[in-house]
Amino acid sequence: RRGAKKEAMNSVEGIKRPKLRFRNYLPESQELVPNFVQPPTIEIVPDPFASELQKMGNMDEITVYAPSVALDLKTDIEPKLNILAKRTQRAIVDLIRKRLASSHDGEEL
Repeated sequence: RRGAKKEAMNSVEGIKRPKLRFRNYLPESQELVPNFVQPPTIEIVPDPFASELQKMGNMDEITVYAPSVALDLKTDIEPKLNILAKRTQRAIVDLIRKRLASSHDGEEL
């Protein structure tokens, strides 16, 4: 592998540089055109499920529904809301106790 890499290096002014290869576009400069490499061809692979899908019928009738965003929010936030609801109930009870205590103190004076 290293031998191939060394062969691809050009020695210009005593500095080794990699050989330029153009895979995605044809360079405008005629000096660089020999470095153009044809892009690889893509083979079309037959779909193994195509016959099964044709047996099922028209694909327009099949719809896939995404899960509801509200359901995700509910499952993620519900435990936190339960904790907040308990704290709120405790705070309300404390306020009621304070009012009752202050009203009892006012009557005794």
